[in-house]
Amino acid sequence: GTARGGDDTSATAVVALAILPVNDAPTFDLLELDAMVLEDAGPSSFAEFAMNVSRGAPNVLNEEHQTISFLFTAIPGSLLALAAGPGMNIAGQMGELRFTPANDSFGVTTFRMTLVDDGGVARGGHDTSVAVAITISVLPVNDAPVFSLSPPGNAIAVP
Repeated sequence: GTARGGDDTSATAVVALAILPVNDAPTFDLLELDAMVLEDAGPSSFAEFAMNVSRGAPNVLNEEHQTISFLFTAIPGSLLALAAGPGMNIAGQMGELRFTPANDSFGVTTFRMTLVDDGGVARGGHDTSVAVAITISVLPVNDAPVFSLSPPGNAIAVP
């Protein structure tokens, strides 16, 4: 206070605050949690499987130039062989799921899918989205029977 000649005001000082950016986790939404094709379908793709693909908080300068990619981790116990994939082609805010089932293979497999950016985790940042489980199903088809004739000169007796 100012009683008895006191002073209640200090000298003016300038204080600079530096607000440093923190990486926000990338995000995405899925329309479906399952992708289904027929056996022997060959390379398969599902356009717009992922949507609203985002590098992190919108309109934030430290997020917009980050590189993002989807990672797929097979959950143990899967009963399906894939020749290639799965993978995700990202175009704008959409993601196209791609995979190729192995020849003459059918079954179901589940993957844990995450979206990762290269923004790092400094100062408590997050570079990985929440994991989502997706299922890839390859349905069996009836294959035509196959036989071959014996070489000439080897007769086959049919009762």
